[in-house]
Amino acid sequence: MEKENPNMIDFNVLKCMDGFYSTLKPEHMESPLTKYCTQIFYRSDSFCEIASGPYGFGVVNKSGGLGIVLHTEPQMLADNLLLPDSVEGYMINVTGFNKKDNSVLSLDKVKVYMKNNDTSPVEKRIAEIIADFSQPQWFTTEDCQKTFDRFLYLDMNYDENKIKPEDQESGMGMNMT
Repeated sequence: MEKENPNMIDFNVLKCMDGFYSTLKPEHMESPLTKYCTQIFYRSDSFCEIASGPYGFGVVNKSGGLGIVLHTEPQMLADNLLLPDSVEGYMINVTGFNKKDNSVLSLDKVKVYMKNNDTSPVEKRIAEIIADFSQPQWFTTEDCQKTFDRFLYLDMNYDENKIKPEDQESGMGMNMT
């Protein structure tokens, strides 16, 4: 069986998925971080949704016992400022955790999930994503700010369906288009 291309996103499938990701357009993928987050959502069959959160980016983990978090270095919240301009960029990677006790999982433990016959298909899929996205990648602060704002706007617009771009006050002061 041929492994799927992790960089390929089928927008027809994405539009059928629940959540604000269904409103993303191909031109949004020009942002490396938007593409990165969308690949995780898409490859998890919408079980892991990355969105703007109070400390940067949060992950909604809808799967059983295995979850993911985005680990960032440095932290995105510094001196009460979110994604400050004084930071050039961030190293971001996916880290797995056990949802039963909130313990962080080493990559070796994640690989055990992948091989264990008792692991559910969803958890195996999540474990594969953790392994595939475990290597830190560099993203500029500007890209992080744009992605944060885009996700915040899309999430609010998707949920409330009444916010217009011209009325939107961006958390980072960036343009959504």
